[in-house]
Formats: sequence, structure tokens, C-alpha cells
Amino acid sequence: MHVLGSREGASEELDAQETPRLDTPRRDLRALPGYRVEEHLVLIDEEARTSNTVEEPERVRPQSRSGVEIVDGHLRTVLPHLSWNVVRLGREAKAT
Repeated sequence: MHVLGSREGASEELDAQETPRLDTPRRDLRALPGYRVEEHLVLIDEEARTSNTVEEPERVRPQSRSGVEIVDGHLRTVLPHLSWNVVRLGREAKAT
């Protein structure tokens, strides 16, 4: 797991294990209080060995997904088999 900070928020890159099941990671985010899930992108195709080609340059591309949540300071989601996932976190607005 890599957590990358920026002024707008943080990104977490999660990759699923090559197993015939869905991976259900639970990442501890208690060190990042005040963050929320802004985006979940998944790079996946029905065929595991598919790639982009000259004929089909957009065959495999990031897709927006939902289903990621932060519960009690832990990020929870279900990752599809053989996929690359990016979960982008952002700071919650401070009350004024």
C-alpha cells in the first residue's frame, strides 16, 4: 500500500492478489483523520491478458466504481480479481 499526499488530498494504490476470489482489504487510516473517499478507479478487463492495441487503444482503461467506505478509521472495499485500483482520498471541509 502506498499513500501519496498532496494539497488536495491523498491517493492510495491497492492491487488485488492474483487469486480466483475477490479481495476485501481493510486499510487502517486512523493516522489520516478528517479524510473522505473522493474517487475509486479500477483498471480491469474481462480477459486477464488483454491489453490496449493500435486497433483498440481504449480497450483497457480506468473505470469509476463505488463501494469504498471509511468506517471507524478503516478503509473498506471489495477489489475485483486481477485488477489495479486507485482510491483517492480528500480532506473534509473544516467547519468555520
